[in-house]
Amino acid sequence: MRIGIISEVQGNVVALKAVLDKVKNVDLWLHAGNLVGINAFPNETIEICRELAKKKKFVSVLGNFDRAVLGYEMDGFEEEEKKAIEWTREKISEENSDFLSALPTSVEEAYEGKKLFMVNGSPRDPFGEGINNETNEKYLDLIVNDYDVLVTGRWLAPLVKKVGKKKKQVVINPGSLGNPTSDKPRAACMYFDFVKGKELDGDFEGVEYKFEDVKKENRKNGLAWFI
Repeated sequence: MRIGIISEVQGNVVALKAVLDKVKNVDLWLHAGNLVGINAFPNETIEICRELAKKKKFVSVLGNFDRAVLGYEMDGFEEEEKKAIEWTREKISEENSDFLSALPTSVEEAYEGKKLFMVNGSPRDPFGEGINNETNEKYLDLIVNDYDVLVTGRWLAPLVKKVGKKKKQVVINPGSLGNPTSDKPRAACMYFDFVKGKELDGDFEGVEYKFEDVKKENRKNGLAWFI
């Protein structure tokens, strides 16, 4: 079973389409939160994900930006982020808002005998705490619990780290698909083959997309282009 893992689409439908077009033969897409938030295509983004979800090819958790778009407090966000969240609140359709509000805080599932836990932040703090390369290894050993795979989002840099006493458990952050991290961004994603009785085998993709189209639409709507 091939599983694609993405995070931080952030209303960037151009980047999302580029990834879906480039990475083929994926049985299921997992998204570690923040479908919307900072870019100018919230409805177009969610509509693609809704269609994939209907085909049982897409599973997502709620992210901190998603949660803010639904009306929760915006403490901790920068001013430009707050502006984008408020804009998204006004533009998102009722149907797409309902889809967003139905997303779970976390997902716990088994794929080919491997126990997977997915959350936007961390198992101990779903919306406030992120996991990155600087996260203490002993702490990772603790929070991974008895899961074979822990998938997180929040941080924009990709991470694949083996943890646990036998170093057979894996912490994965696919990196940012839609929130740019450079002046010539690529859409980050990962994919892994889940095979019963075998270790995960996968790869990282940085997919080129027409980011100038997103930048133009953002500026047209008074939104920042975050880099």
